[in-house]
Amino acid sequence: MGNPFKGKKAKEHIVGSVRQHQLLGTFGIGSIVDFVEDTVIIAGVDDWVIDDESRHIYNENLRVLTGADFFVEPKPENNNGWIRSKDVLASIFPRKFYCTKCQRILDAEELQTQKNPRRCFCCDSKIPLVASRFVVICENGHIDDFPYSWWAHGGQECPSGKKHPRIKMFNVGGRSDMESLYVQCESCPQPPKPMFGAFGGDEGVLRGYDCGASHPHLKRSGGEAAKTCDANVKTRLRSSSSIYFPVTRSALSIPPWSREAVQLILAKYADIEYIPEDNLERYLKDRILPLLPHLSLETLQEALRIVREEKQAVSGKKETDIYRDEYVVLSRGSTEKTGEYSASETEVPELFKPYIEKIVAVDKLVNIEALCGFTRDKPWNGSDLCDKKIAPLSLKKLPWLPGMKMNGEGIFIKFAESEINEWRARLNNRYEKLKTNYKRSYFYNTRFSEEYIFMHSFAHLLIRQIADVCGYNSASLQEKIYSTFRGKTGEKISPSMYGILIFVATPDSEGSLGGLVSIAQDKAMLGDLLVNMLKEALWCSADPLCATSTDQGFESLNYAACHNCTLLPETSCESRNVFLDRIAVTGLPEDRSIGVMGDLVDKL
Repeated sequence: MGNPFKGKKAKEHIVGSVRQHQLLGTFGIGSIVDFVEDTVIIAGVDDWVIDDESRHIYNENLRVLTGADFFVEPKPENNNGWIRSKDVLASIFPRKFYCTKCQRILDAEELQTQKNPRRCFCCDSKIPLVASRFVVICENGHIDDFPYSWWAHGGQECPSGKKHPRIKMFNVGGRSDMESLYVQCESCPQPPKPMFGAFGGDEGVLRGYDCGASHPHLKRSGGEAAKTCDANVKTRLRSSSSIYFPVTRSALSIPPWSREAVQLILAKYADIEYIPEDNLERYLKDRILPLLPHLSLETLQEALRIVREEKQAVSGKKETDIYRDEYVVLSRGSTEKTGEYSASETEVPELFKPYIEKIVAVDKLVNIEALCGFTRDKPWNGSDLCDKKIAPLSLKKLPWLPGMKMNGEGIFIKFAESEINEWRARLNNRYEKLKTNYKRSYFYNTRFSEEYIFMHSFAHLLIRQIADVCGYNSASLQEKIYSTFRGKTGEKISPSMYGILIFVATPDSEGSLGGLVSIAQDKAMLGDLLVNMLKEALWCSADPLCATSTDQGFESLNYAACHNCTLLPETSCESRNVFLDRIAVTGLPEDRSIGVMGDLVDKL
């Protein structure tokens, strides 16, 4: 990662290490990371070295979802999952610093000519400077240093005319809270001004300050992605969770794409396209087959035929088709144990046979995840990757995106369609308020429906139970809901789907311990786990308030779901912990019929 200070004496150096997968999430491109000595912003991918084809990932379904031709894994050191590579650059940000001794705000431009740019030149302190606590952001993904001088002078220039007027920031009365924090210019006779007002009374907007359209993560490449921006600017702590929301898309590696021969043909397809048909067999034999000598020429020819057919079919595919493809493969049950996907159908516990049609243990699963951009202030609403609120990862559009293969295992549960349809008929207008709140929100989910609420809630309850009983970290478990896609008026725009996939897919060993598969394959254990899940869901420590609530969660998009009973870590949930209601599973004590498994609950 690169050095922040651009003076002649500056040299690039390693500022710290992050795990490979974190570059697609918490510490992705555009995020602020606090290391031991430096606080930096992870730079864009313009300077990534992508010559190593072993780091290239090809997946046609993910290509359709993202528009990228292929995906590139961040370069690790010694393949141990830790980044110590010039592939991943970073720059100092914020570029404002604070001296804890003299309490002054200093700019990186003033410090870069010093022998040690991490020390204050005002008081000759031996204590390292600390990064500014405050930054400004806008909803279009821009971020910049907080304008301390602008704020201290009431939106005006300093009368002294100095380029860097000396601003002091201090707490009064020996306190350390935000209300007692003030800034004052020492270069002119301005009175102290409280910092608390910079957070604004109207949705936190910093009134009068224009967004500079700054993308500091792209500056290392010689410019910025935008020049003007008319969005409102908001003051935030640099450590605030609203500073960075990664925008990711993922797809499972399923047949035929999971087959080894098909993946090899995909990786070389750009070359194969230009080979004349008369020379194609010889090319496959001489140039492709040696890469995987255990395969036969006939296998490669069959793989090429599949790739050609699928590529032609994929060109017209949409997100609904990709979900349907995955759902169909998962619903098949037992499959061949080759390539990157294998599964086996298991027995459904007796008590749950009326509600669950099929349970599949997926013992080999690869989930490919790609980072498409990021947002600030609010998370991506899930609508369109062309949304201008999504900040770019590079100055110019590239044919690839950062991505990673996540190996793991999972449990797929296919619910009985007839049982869910009967439950929907019993609901009357229970979810009308939630539907209204959804229409008013900025979220976009074309699978939103009553059955989505049930399956999403069931998945959350099951993940919590697996984590409690089986020792998994709940943050390492993920969900994928296969629910029917619907139009704006609720009409079906895809074939019916009624399934959930609970899976572990991580770069570390927890993704391949076999725990989920062993649960799915043990009928008695799975039955006990599901029964205990229902019993736990019957009562929440916040009941009866939680159970009867119809106004919980972000933008009131949850009913009976709180941190005590249903919510999960954000890394586990595909819908940011909204569209949840555990009563959809269990029903209420006075009315079990509004829960899909309400009549079973009465028998427990």
